[in-house]
Amino acid sequence: MDAPAQAGAQSGTVPSFEARSEAFELVGRLQGGELSILINRFATNEPVLNATVEVETGNLKAPAKFHADMGDYAIDDANMLKALAAPGDHPMVVTVLAGNDSDLLDGNLKVAGAALDDHGHSHDDGHAHGPSRTVWLALALVVLAAVGWFFGRTPKAAGTSSKGGAL
Repeated sequence: MDAPAQAGAQSGTVPSFEARSEAFELVGRLQGGELSILINRFATNEPVLNATVEVETGNLKAPAKFHADMGDYAIDDANMLKALAAPGDHPMVVTVLAGNDSDLLDGNLKVAGAALDDHGHSHDDGHAHGPSRTVWLALALVVLAAVGWFFGRTPKAAGTSSKGGAL
């Protein structure tokens, strides 16, 4: 199996990260007093529900609770959230066990500037809170669907034009 691909992302003042492997892709966001993670199957873009998920960063490890109402997994461990809220890069490993599939996904949560309070808010920007959790989840699903569509396209056969005839 190839090594997992990773990417770091930051949107506004809310720290977030992305990670993917051959089996899964995920988007995580530190906001509202928790680290929220959405997980999809990489090949089908199907949401991964009711899996066993654990996050490790530094010497801290915490299980993620599944929220059936939102379809996400959440870390609410106070020690981990305090460590992740500190400015800087936070390498993490997310373990996903879903049915017969399991994988480790590497990600990097980037937290800029001021530290976050107990609710995941940065207070260096005039108390702006950014989009609601529902808006973020909808946007994350749109991005994941676009990635799934892009990788699911079939290439055109060589020697044919766009009108279907031979060159």
